[in-house]
Amino acid sequence: LLVYVLLAGRFATLLPLWGGVHDEPIYFGYCRFLAVTGRLPRLGEGLGVQPWECYTLPTAGEAAHHPPGYFFLGSLVCRVLGGASLTVQNYALRGLSLALGLAALAFLHRLVRELLPEHPWMALAAVGSVAVLPQWLLVCSVIYVESFGAFATTGALWLLARYARTPARPWSLWFAGLFVGAMALT
Repeated sequence: LLVYVLLAGRFATLLPLWGGVHDEPIYFGYCRFLAVTGRLPRLGEGLGVQPWECYTLPTAGEAAHHPPGYFFLGSLVCRVLGGASLTVQNYALRGLSLALGLAALAFLHRLVRELLPEHPWMALAAVGSVAVLPQWLLVCSVIYVESFGAFATTGALWLLARYARTPARPWSLWFAGLFVGAMALT
């Protein structure tokens, strides 16, 4: 997990700040739009806006069709840092992606431990393998909705596996339902 944090953190600082990946500007704008307006963007609203304008205008640009799960969390970050520079807000949102990826890796570890309790080394191998994949590091080091999807999915799978092993504890199933609901928002 430390290697993941170091590599993803390095990616977050090496990639160009204003659009490390194609969709990053509009995802940043979507988070700011929710923070500033307090409402979801309407479909078609913001079409024709140049990606770089999403940093200075509260607009979701072409991303209005995306479900709002990641953007709700991102809007909280933007609200807390509303008086900070756009650079600070951008890095903070990249940090959100990194944190969601870290939580997804922790859930993956718990999932494999639930599925293969007699082979604890398999959980370490699974997490170690995923943690250093370049695509995973990229998704978790920029403003990207897939980090929220990975978080919600691994959380749901872990809790469903936990419930399957110990159905006498229904709280696992209830919390798995919350994660499945979060999956629907990604």
